[in-house]
Amino acid sequence: MTLAMFGTLLIALALGTAGNTFMKMGLNRHGQIESIASLFGALMQLRIIIGLGFFVVSSMLYLTVMSKMPLSVLYPMVALNYIFVTISARYFLGEPVNAMRVVGLSVIVAGVVLVGLSQQSKPAGNGTAMPQVGEHV
Repeated sequence: MTLAMFGTLLIALALGTAGNTFMKMGLNRHGQIESIASLFGALMQLRIIIGLGFFVVSSMLYLTVMSKMPLSVLYPMVALNYIFVTISARYFLGEPVNAMRVVGLSVIVAGVVLVGLSQQSKPAGNGTAMPQVGEHV
């Protein structure tokens, strides 16, 4: 993954985080959705409209990154959104973050790092690559 692709992915993730945060702010003002009418009422909330707009732009950027790299590497990186949304929810919505949640998020980060490193694996010492899952030997 190039630096430009990683930057585009981070921007897409940040916009997705902003989208989630704005939609939750709008729902906090609107209240719980109990019916179709209530759902349509929520969709008229300015913060929810802004949040959906962030999601549209985020999705467009995500598609550009997706077109340039394997989905099996890219999609796990989207799990970084769990961290970004948790931080955003803590600072903008006042949601608590306990130690167990921090440990869980750390495991996610470790998994994302391992997936990222797997893309840069070198062939085995004899010059032949290890067979991939599902590949015939």
